[in-house]
Amino acid sequence: MRKIYIIIISLITIPIIVLITYSGLKSNDAFSENLINSLSQKLERELIDLLDPVREEIFQIIQTYPESSAFSLDEDSLAKVFIPMIARVPAIGSIMLYNSDGQSLTVYRERNTYVTSLQNQEFDSTGIVWNRRMKDNSISSSWSEMISGQDERRKALLAILDQIMHDDEIMWWPGLYQSNLLKEPVITAAVDWYSEKDSTVFICSIEMPLRIMIRHFQAFNKFDDRIIFFVTGSGQLIDIPVAFPDTLQTLFEKYESGMINAPQDSILLVYLNNWYQQGGNMNMTYYHRLPDEDWWLHIRPFHSFERIAAVGLAMPETSLKIGLLARNYQIIIVAVLAVISILLFIAAAAKRKRKRLSPGATPGKGRDWPELIKGGENQHVEFKSALRWDQHLQQVNPKLEGVIIKSIAAFSNGKGGTLLIGVRDNGEVAGLDGDFNSLKKNDSDYFEIHLRNLMNQNFGIPFITQNIAIEFPVIEGKEFCALQIEKGTEPVYITTTDKNGNKTERFYVRSGNSSQEIQSLKEITEYISKRFPG
Repeated sequence: MRKIYIIIISLITIPIIVLITYSGLKSNDAFSENLINSLSQKLERELIDLLDPVREEIFQIIQTYPESSAFSLDEDSLAKVFIPMIARVPAIGSIMLYNSDGQSLTVYRERNTYVTSLQNQEFDSTGIVWNRRMKDNSISSSWSEMISGQDERRKALLAILDQIMHDDEIMWWPGLYQSNLLKEPVITAAVDWYSEKDSTVFICSIEMPLRIMIRHFQAFNKFDDRIIFFVTGSGQLIDIPVAFPDTLQTLFEKYESGMINAPQDSILLVYLNNWYQQGGNMNMTYYHRLPDEDWWLHIRPFHSFERIAAVGLAMPETSLKIGLLARNYQIIIVAVLAVISILLFIAAAAKRKRKRLSPGATPGKGRDWPELIKGGENQHVEFKSALRWDQHLQQVNPKLEGVIIKSIAAFSNGKGGTLLIGVRDNGEVAGLDGDFNSLKKNDSDYFEIHLRNLMNQNFGIPFITQNIAIEFPVIEGKEFCALQIEKGTEPVYITTTDKNGNKTERFYVRSGNSSQEIQSLKEITEYISKRFPG
């Protein structure tokens, strides 16, 4: 049967693989210019998904603190607003809020805690007080830090603020650098606004860990040598590497410093300049032949985040083709899994319809069950209306299970026989609905599991495996259980416990159409010597 399934799966999946691969390679999407354009669209969506939550939080800050009165609040009140922002957006590692009066608030994430500090013009002499807070804003610890050069830093910040006051753009990008707060490479975005009330200038800077951005674009890592970048409004090109770079310089900074080594990086900057010369407002696909391999580049305008002018993707042509095959292989894997799942479902359904037989037991396949039941109970046939559900008491009755075990032992100690559960003494098929409903799962599978557990406790697994076959025939829509008990090779005893907890072994045999206990030790010995000679 297993070979048949393997053959069926092969006959179905091999044509699927051939068809998907052929159609993929022959489709219009298989051309390199279409592939790079399609991937660039996907990149744009991924960048929007990454930056939109950041953008929403930045503008929430502007709406929350439109006036200079923001810093009249205490640190607890400010942290209560900023901590949830960082907590709900993984791309945000820290938030720093400044104003032109020299006040500042710093909040950054450190593992599962948040560190905050509210500073003013006098913090040079008093130092910086840091508070470690939990997500609920409660303070778990505090410490003070004296940092030299704060006055120079404040003057530099004020100079930046003065420059921003004369800049019409609301958003700007300081670039890529090593964060002193997060102690890892970050990309920053900043926004500024001013109070119409007193002309106080505000600036809010957000640090986004580079590792988060790398992880967000990991789907593109299957393309070898890919270059992902976005271009700021000031013309700065910020690239997202596959892994942490050796240096934190962007391609643009490397170009200016003369440190660019890879020819594709230089070509990328050349075509980016060409894109600007073409107006910088359209989708452009570029193709360039390098000595070792051919490269494709696609640049598209980006309008979903202030001060990001474009987003781009570049990679070798061979990498594009391999990526197409990888995409087809993903479709193939899904198709194959779907086929296997369908076949497994069909096999499971067929298994439920098949009769449950234990290895080594004599199967009852082909038996005329109505004729057997019509013959009534005798030395080799016994009927039981239920395994555990007492129809009269309308509840589970463990004593009924004991009767089933007694009958099995009696058949084994005799000449074997058939025990039908779900058939009344008069031969009427009652079915197993009562037993099914009394179990955790309402089906014959779980009924069989319960019955086997019951028999295992009394007889052991080897006995069940070698001597009992279980089937679930159906007559007129009513399912019952048929146990074929083989003639045993060794005597079987049943252990019972009385009200006082005393255990006693009992020996049962078939006598006519019922199971009878032999109580006399002498009679048991004589019976065993004749029934089980040697």
